[in-house]
Formats: sequence, C-alpha cells, structure tokens
Amino acid sequence: KGHPGMGVFTTRDISSGSAVMPKGDGIAIPLFNVHASSKSAPNKEAKSAMLKMWMYYIWSVNKPDHITYEEYGGMSSYFPGYASLTNHHCTLKSLRQRYLEPFYDDSLVNRFEDPGAGAFSYDAGRDNIVNRDVKAGEELFLNYGYCKHGKQHKGTEWADKTFMPQDFKEATNIIFGALWKSLKVKDGELVVDLASDTFESGEISDLVAQLLPKNTEELKEMRLAGDTIDDLQNYLAQYKGLNHREPEWIRELGLCLENFVLGKSTLKQAGNGGIAQFHLSEGEIIAPVPLLQIIDKEALTIYRKLEGEYKAVGKQLLLNYCWGHSESSLLLCPQTNAVLLNHCSTRTKECG
Repeated sequence: KGHPGMGVFTTRDISSGSAVMPKGDGIAIPLFNVHASSKSAPNKEAKSAMLKMWMYYIWSVNKPDHITYEEYGGMSSYFPGYASLTNHHCTLKSLRQRYLEPFYDDSLVNRFEDPGAGAFSYDAGRDNIVNRDVKAGEELFLNYGYCKHGKQHKGTEWADKTFMPQDFKEATNIIFGALWKSLKVKDGELVVDLASDTFESGEISDLVAQLLPKNTEELKEMRLAGDTIDDLQNYLAQYKGLNHREPEWIRELGLCLENFVLGKSTLKQAGNGGIAQFHLSEGEIIAPVPLLQIIDKEALTIYRKLEGEYKAVGKQLLLNYCWGHSESSLLLCPQTNAVLLNHCSTRTKECG
C-alpha cells in the first residue's frame, strides 16, 4: 500500500503446511562470483551497474552445499518465480521455503559427451510452503528480515516508509485502550461511543496514524476482528496496511503463474522444459513475463587473473536464460518460469 508494484496472490484457500505449487518453483540459476568487483577487472563498471538492481533478486545464503564446490563463498543463485516475485512482509509472512529433492540433477545429459551439457542449470528451485492458513484473495509474502525502521545497510532506505511490526503493535495498544474508554452502557446494552478526541492525545508517527480507526464504525469492525492482540495486529496489517483484494478482482486483472511447471523437456539436449498443467487454448496468455534488465551483457563475462592480467574464461549461465540481440548490449531476463520455455525450430522433426 502506497508503494505499488506486482505481487503474488492466491485465488483459493491454502491450508497451513501445503505447497503452493505441486512440483516446486522451477529452477535455480547459479551465479559465479557475481558480487566480486575487482577495481581492475575489465567489466567492473558493467557488473556494478547490474548489481544496483540485481542485488535485490540474488540469493547468497542458505544454498545447498553443492553450489559452493566450484568456488567456496563465491556462489549465488537467481530463482525465477516465487523467490523473485514474492514481496516482503514481517507480520503477514505466509511462506517458508525448502529445497527440492533432488536439488541437483545432472542426469539429463552426459556432461562428457552431450553438446547440451553446460547449457542449462542442473539446480532445482525451491518448494514454497505456507506456514499459516491463507485465505483466497491474500497476497503471499516472504520475510526477508528487514523488520525495523531505519537504514540497516545500503539499499534499505525504504524501511522508514513501510509499515513495520512496531507500527501495528503501537496502533493495537492505542486501539485497545480506546475501546475500553469508549465502552458504555446505553439502554441496557454495551455500546462503543467514540469521542472525537479519542486518538488526539500523545505523539504518534504518520504510519501509526494511518492504522487508527477514523470513526466509530471502523472501531467496531476492528473489535470484531478478534479478541487478542495478535488478531488485531493481523487485521491492521491485512486491511489497513494493504490494499485488500478479493478473488474476483485477482481473476479479472491478474495473470496465472500455474499454467505450466518444471519437467523434463521432450527435446533432446534441452534438459528441462515447461510442461502444461492444464488445457491451454490458442491465443491464451500462458504466463506473465516481468523482466529484469542488464544494461551491458559484458557484466556476465567471467574473468580470471592469469599471469598478471585478466582474461575472459567463460560466461555466466544466466546468459542462456535472458533475451538479447547480437547488435545490442542489453539483456532482458524473465522473473517467472517463462525461463523454462525452450526454443523449437521448424527445421527439427519435433516441431517441423
């Protein structure tokens, strides 16, 4: 709320402990030493420009052990799908993630004989499990750990403009206090009578003020939200801290992320592909494809210092999952499982 952008919503109820997707969240794309930025490397400026955006989409902790074999401490992962699209919320966090089994599969091709070896990722994505009952219409959230106001490190200036647990807690204490003060007996019934100056005493932040009821009717609605502090805090987070959406709104204006899932490709040497879960009609949109840009694809060149000078020794695997043009330095990289869709030329017997 107040900071519009895309999010992941559900149009069905999901019970606690259930997986959001039946086969996990696609693939993980390993990134070699992407955070390293030598002052003398030829592509230092291109990498620096890339990381200004990509630092928010790359996971560098909680990786399976296998991903550190190549370069201990220098490996990261990019997870197109839920790990890339899901927003952060401290109070309404509804997802936890676990690695799929197997989380690494190099059996699709022979790495010593097949030309497709090394062209696609062997790493599985993550399984997204809801950690509480989620109702249809809710946005799904992860908790990235930023749960206090104040700049915690570079790039977290937004924390002072976003509702945090302390705001919901302070507003809840004020509201409960106001309820006790405003409960009166009228004609033999217990009623809420909100005085005009109920919330005027004391100094409160602008964020807390936005959470407080504006009239008696809003206060009554909050009273019906539950009997505990946690109930009211969750209500404030869901209905005052967010733009609440109904399932019908999502079905009308949203785009489905579940039309296809990860599976072994029917094309030789292609590795994995996108396998349809449902019947898809001609002309139907099968997936949204929001894009992350890399202004200069030189950022994906891997350099090593050999005999005193930097030499290009390869390319990041991410290059195979982005769209570009030979006459442009720009790359556009999907944030969804659209990366699973393989190319099938009409010159092949499979697609001809």
